Amino acid sequence: MSSALVQHGFQGVTEHTVDSTLIISFENRLYRLEANAIYNILEIINKDLGNQYNKLILISKKQDIPLIACELNLNDFQALKVGEISIQQFKQKLVVSNSSSYFNSINKTSINSGNYKIEIVVEPTLGLALGGFPDPVLHQINLNPILNIFLWKGATVKLQGIFPLSNEIEVPEEKYIRPGILSFNQQIRLPKDIFVNAGIGYFTSNRYGGNLSAKKFFINGNLMLQGSLGYTGNASYPQIIGEDQHLKKWQYSNLNYLDYAVGANYWLAKYNLRIGISYGKFLNEKRAIRAELFQNFKETRIGFFALKTEGGNNYGMQIAVPFFPKKYWKPKIISVRPPTHFRYTYHSKQSYIKDYWTGNNNFEQTMNPSLVKYQLLGLLQKQN
Repeated sequence: MSSALVQHGFQGVTEHTVDSTLIISFENRLYRLEANAIYNILEIINKDLGNQYNKLILISKKQDIPLIACELNLNDFQALKVGEISIQQFKQKLVVSNSSSYFNSINKTSINSGNYKIEIVVEPTLGLALGGFPDPVLHQINLNPILNIFLWKGATVKLQGIFPLSNEIEVPEEKYIRPGILSFNQQIRLPKDIFVNAGIGYFTSNRYGGNLSAKKFFINGNLMLQGSLGYTGNASYPQIIGEDQHLKKWQYSNLNYLDYAVGANYWLAKYNLRIGISYGKFLNEKRAIRAELFQNFKETRIGFFALKTEGGNNYGMQIAVPFFPKKYWKPKIISVRPPTHFRYTYHSKQSYIKDYWTGNNNFEQTMNPSLVKYQLLGLLQKQN
């Protein structure tokens, strides 16, 4: 079965058995949707399984770190395919979890390793300034290619460039080609469903330095507590020295700013709804409380947020729309693909809390067990 999955395009594939249970781990860089990857694996291996196994465990990894396990009875899956049981009956027996005793059993050499590969993601971005005079709508369109270099387990180098295509917003520094992110991130999964990420380098919002973050999951991933601590300085490139001249030279301050944040998120599985609240000290000595609500509609994610700060309040919305196509080319040593989603954030006021992103993998937005189960059942129902 492993060779068939590798031939299809899956990476980091391992396969072994415990009694009558077949355990397969894999890394998906082939499908935009993780549930789509699981569905296609079921279709591929179902042809060759026969009756030699009773139980199947599919372990989905990112950067060789196991994140979710899909457990099902193979007889139930085959019965669903021929219409002997309903999707509701199959749903009651299907288990998707973010923690499994089988995670410790996949520490073996994989086929078609998912690490030591280079990936180029070409991402368009849109910025809007609304409500101005005399132009009520000003736009900014950039193309931000990202070079992801996957090193060892959980380690990534991310290099992002910003290429302006069209800019009506009068910010001189943003008229030029410039770096967006130049960072290294190491993510580690610890016991008790704890994830730690350390990032160093040049981040978004013109920050450089280091950041340490941790996430702890409860209730099968539906409750997440998180915290972060950063120590950064300001950096920019290029430095503007006149109205019509610019000097391509790094300008930076000393590392002198400490930021922090703590928060909690809860996933309402019945409604595909995530609610969250957080408090922190962000950039420019601003402290804020943030409340947010995100709803998933298949692969589209729409969210609303509100901020309460010492200097006033703000609110807005975020939207993430799936980006074509659903399936990418087979990963190679160097792979080129679009982003999974097109994202846009709207603030009601121009003065808002600024934060930065180190380039770390926020996997909980798409790899929540309840969300993956909902999406997988939708695909099974559609095809059967």
